[in-house]
Amino acid sequence: MTELNAELARRAIVEHTRRLAESAAAAGPDAAVPTASKWTISDLVEHVGQTQHWVAEIIERRITDPTQLPTQMAVLPTDPREWQAWLSESAQRVASACSNDALDAPVFNPGSEEHRNRIVR
Repeated sequence: MTELNAELARRAIVEHTRRLAESAAAAGPDAAVPTASKWTISDLVEHVGQTQHWVAEIIERRITDPTQLPTQMAVLPTDPREWQAWLSESAQRVASACSNDALDAPVFNPGSEEHRNRIVR
């Protein structure tokens, strides 16, 4: 089994997002998400892209105070043909934000206390 480290995690973010983008393009924006019956592919793509941009900004700005969290969300392109590029950008941004220098930087973590120190190194 391959040991997970920061570089593998960064590559996995980009690769899995690429695969999601390809699957979303093949399924179409109105297709149902099999594991979330109330969501469409459009909902899923928007959620993933926005979350990746949001997390990247938190890490880039080294935000530790929850009152400073980003409040503006990235906007999903209206044309589904632009989704692959938009998702690729969000994945690259979060992977770049998770640089080796960032691994030890304190940032806000909305997870519970037990998850606060679980960082891939």
